[in-house]
Amino acid sequence: MGCFYHLSASLLPGSQPHRELLLSKLKALLRKAAERSFDALIKATASILGATSPQECSNYFDASGYVYT
Repeated sequence: MGCFYHLSASLLPGSQPHRELLLSKLKALLRKAAERSFDALIKATASILGATSPQECSNYFDASGYVYT
């Protein structure tokens, strides 16, 4: 049993550097958590994303070029 995700064309490595930063951080923290069941993996993901500060999220949006309206 394993986990995988599908990358659409807009998510391919190199196309969106800010996304790569966020995904690489998420993947590293998920590897560190070393969960082996689906439910535990979902809980770990929620915990990791919940621990991401609003300022860090804002920085990812700023780096992507999104304009606040």
